Amino acid sequence: MRGRILATVSLVGLLACGSNDEHATTGAGGGQGGSGVGGMATGVGGGGGDTGLSVSWAACPSFTDGEGDDAECAQVSVPLDWATPEGRRIELFVKRMPATEPERGAVWLLAGGPGQPGSDFEGLVQAFAAYDPSISYYMLDHRGVGRSSRLSCPIQEAVTSPGSYGITLEEFPACLDAVRQSYSDAELAFFSTTQAAEDVAALIAATRVEGAHVAVWGGSYGSHWINRYLLLHPDQPDVALLSAIATESPLSAIDTWMDGVTRRYLTACQAGLCGDKYGAAFGDAVTPVAEATIAGEGTTFCGPIAAFGWTPGIMKTLFGQWMYTWELRKLVPAVLYRLARCNGDDVAALQSLAVAYSQPPPDPLPAQQRLWGAVLGPHIILSEMWDDTTTDAAVSAFADSAIAIQGAPANLVALHDGWPRYTSNESGLATSPTLTRLFQGDFDFIPSAVYQPVVDHYLGLADDNRFTLLPRAPHGLASPVGDGTNCSLTMIRGVLTTPSAPLVDCSDQVLPFDFVLDASVSSQLLGTPDAWDGAPSAAARATPRSPVVAESVLRFQRDQPEAVARLRAVKP
Repeated sequence: MRGRILATVSLVGLLACGSNDEHATTGAGGGQGGSGVGGMATGVGGGGGDTGLSVSWAACPSFTDGEGDDAECAQVSVPLDWATPEGRRIELFVKRMPATEPERGAVWLLAGGPGQPGSDFEGLVQAFAAYDPSISYYMLDHRGVGRSSRLSCPIQEAVTSPGSYGITLEEFPACLDAVRQSYSDAELAFFSTTQAAEDVAALIAATRVEGAHVAVWGGSYGSHWINRYLLLHPDQPDVALLSAIATESPLSAIDTWMDGVTRRYLTACQAGLCGDKYGAAFGDAVTPVAEATIAGEGTTFCGPIAAFGWTPGIMKTLFGQWMYTWELRKLVPAVLYRLARCNGDDVAALQSLAVAYSQPPPDPLPAQQRLWGAVLGPHIILSEMWDDTTTDAAVSAFADSAIAIQGAPANLVALHDGWPRYTSNESGLATSPTLTRLFQGDFDFIPSAVYQPVVDHYLGLADDNRFTLLPRAPHGLASPVGDGTNCSLTMIRGVLTTPSAPLVDCSDQVLPFDFVLDASVSSQLLGTPDAWDGAPSAAARATPRSPVVAESVLRFQRDQPEAVARLRAVKP
């Protein structure tokens, strides 16, 4: 493939949507809990009720790897296959921030990915718990992720391995062999969305407080997980929230989606800052300049930056990652502008960007990286969220012509035939009577053609179900308003704490587009406070690393290990 896209199958961020606030503190990793003792359980598709599951809680830090004992953790033994509870068992890890007043509600947070650990919600839970101390919050590691019998290959995931803590395509056969030392292919089939939905139902039944409402919230893959849970246990929760809706989505098309939303974003920029910048520098609009610079045959990709490792393919995947967040997506038109202009200052700034994204990882790795389910992601996607007719030629041709891509489909196609896939007999949309609230960002990469049928279906189930489309919001639902709060989180928090209250819609208050990147973020990545212009300086590079930048760098290193290896190996 011309300029084949470098992308590992760790799939970090493929459909990850945790805190829904890119600036939330996620915390970094640890508390261990007591062991639950499992008993009899309902089978797959059971109607809820008492599972006989026992959960024993022990004090632990609210932030993984932190200090204190204000949270509670448990390791709970559950059946590998809920239909055969007498068979092999696995361990689930769950953390809760218990109510400090008489409990009137319990909130279960289901993470995205697939592969995202429950610990990614820790910062958000801290903020929500302070708002209403009568609500308990539960963060569950999906089976196969984090501390829930994680599917792992320690050699291939070691920082000292060829892909560092990411897994390269070449490493994945040995990684899969390592996983098979613990689970047969038949047993791996139970690391599925259906079995994870049964985990949720059993844990809710075991922990429910009489008279307290139960709310479940899932974003991105978490919406797929919740839909499956509602399909199997339609009467158990009192309210369900689906955000960044990826229910029953064919992720083989994700590169197409990412390129589409990036082009929409550049069009919006053309009506603002890009119209002035690109018109003055190139006498043309942003999209044609971007296409000529980075997409397809005959591009004028800035030659000098190849001296320190950048290629069109690597840059496209970085653009795709930036499109997940409100602030970092501002880098896309600015970096495209520098690539097209390619003067000495631009080359130096793009060299700073290469250094920022290829620096050595911290030791120890934060929990968000080491608890990620690098094996579970492709395992579930290839069996449940994939179009089997997808070909390498089609993926390659589209990626080559795109401005931005997510990058994973190329490797997923390569893994497809050799992966131990399973058949999911439970699929389709739930017909739950549960009160449902749905939230979607208007600039999420998941297109309306994918999420709108899900929305229409759920709205048709009950007159009081509601859908909110957040203008300009990306996949993480970041939707800032003038007072510094986040509209989506304000609405979601209200539903979780008081489901029966009318939904107060703040979507008309979401801030307009602003394509000027924060000076501190620009300094950390490009070495200059102005993302569009200027040469890097040592003073700007010395800007302390912010959480949003640190997370972006670590995610890119985990998601694109081949690309990072190239950036590290090629010296300017």
